[in-house]
Amino acid sequence: MKHTEGSNTEKLLTVLSLGLTEAIKASVVSIDEAEQLLYSPQVMKLLNDLGFGKELVDLVHLGTELEDLESLLPDRLEDNLSQMTDSAVDALRNMPRIDPVQPRWYVELLKPKP
Repeated sequence: MKHTEGSNTEKLLTVLSLGLTEAIKASVVSIDEAEQLLYSPQVMKLLNDLGFGKELVDLVHLGTELEDLESLLPDRLEDNLSQMTDSAVDALRNMPRIDPVQPRWYVELLKPKP
């Protein structure tokens, strides 16, 4: 995604991924919860369809594999989460600053219901 609003959304979702990996490592969010929030094939497809960057799509893809990793190779889960954290940080380093002129993400999401 090249336009500013998409860049802001991509940055927000990358920050969400970073927070999820750290929260899973701290055992305060389960992998099931992370799948509900971001790490699902449906989200991955939507991000692809909307033209989001490969780094974010790859993070979501890795997130969709965490449950299998936890059950099949539990000793590798912590390393994979750390790699996901590092990938998110690297992606964020390469993203533009959030444009302060654009509407804030919460304006639509948190507006009061009539």
